[in-house]
Amino acid sequence: MRVPGSLALQRPLQTSLQRRSQAINRRSKSIYRKTRSLYRRNLPLYLRNLLLQYRTSLIYNLKARPVSRTRRG
Repeated sequence: MRVPGSLALQRPLQTSLQRRSQAINRRSKSIYRKTRSLYRRNLPLYLRNLLLQYRTSLIYNLKARPVSRTRRG
């Protein structure tokens, strides 16, 4: 019984993808924790909003596929 090459290649690719997503999740969690600890201190509201924007966009950039940014004003 011979296994086609594509099927043999699929498994390591899948595991590497899983590892990558795990690493990304770990990173975003640590970022979340850092910013949360900052929220506990009394930050000015605008600073807090900046941090929130930065955190969410960073996590989004880590998780999302690169989108062609044509619409840049």
